[in-house]
Amino acid sequence: MRSMKQTPLKFTFRKITRSVDDWRLVTFHDAGWATRQSLHSQAGAAIFVADKRVLEGRRAKAMRVEWISSKIPRVVRSSFEAEINSAQMAIDTEDYVEAMLMMMLH
Repeated sequence: MRSMKQTPLKFTFRKITRSVDDWRLVTFHDAGWATRQSLHSQAGAAIFVADKRVLEGRRAKAMRVEWISSKIPRVVRSSFEAEINSAQMAIDTEDYVEAMLMMMLH
């Protein structure tokens, strides 16, 4: 903590598109079934704001705006169920990020 407090931070923001209207939220998620020491499953996701060209399968500039990594709060009995829970957490987080962006922009 002492080292973090003493180290100056520099934030760099890159321009993604010419217009905010060209932004798209993109989410990647994954899960691990019974990977924790307690045999609970783990979920994670990363949410990016990207140029709309990414939806066409083309390379596009993007910026990560949120990420999550946490224990899945319920018992899951398969890898598939862990993936479904991870997807749901990712979608919920993406909806939250979208709402925050809309409030900031409008």
